[in-house]
Amino acid sequence: MHIIEVPLLRRLLIPLISIPLAGLLFHAQLADGLVIRGDNEFQSGNAVAASKFYNRARWFDRDSSAAAERITTLGIMSRSASFIHDAMRVADDELTRKPGDTIVRQNRALLYQKANQPERAYADWRVVALQTNNPVIVEFAARNAERHHQFDLARRFYQRSLELNPRRVSARNALARLDREFQ
Repeated sequence: MHIIEVPLLRRLLIPLISIPLAGLLFHAQLADGLVIRGDNEFQSGNAVAASKFYNRARWFDRDSSAAAERITTLGIMSRSASFIHDAMRVADDELTRKPGDTIVRQNRALLYQKANQPERAYADWRVVALQTNNPVIVEFAARNAERHHQFDLARRFYQRSLELNPRRVSARNALARLDREFQ
């Protein structure tokens, strides 16, 4: 048996070229793996390490909705101003590129509420209520509309919540209350 001698330069060039090429070809899979690593860190209680993994995932794949959703969720759960700021920046970037990303928009609305920006939160809740099929979120948007004295919109959102789930007693009661108050 004869062993083929591969020159040193060729042995160095193969990994130097193939590893970055694999990164380009499999960037979405790398990002998914980093999100999973971030989830493991987050479940272990290490939000800082989780944030690093999620941000690396976004570096590998700018279109990683999972990474954007995790970063915004960290911002919501955090008391750290830097996490909240990072989450707002990621949410803005994600929604600029994908305005239909309901989960990130919902998270941004919660971030705005946390940052005491109720008007901006309400603007996002109105959009989320039209995009989602989750009756709980639609009802939450209806309550937000009520707080902003937009009772016709609140009524429409409560009705939509009931269309999505006719057994939502809280939406039914809120709609009846609105009808009683404005007759």
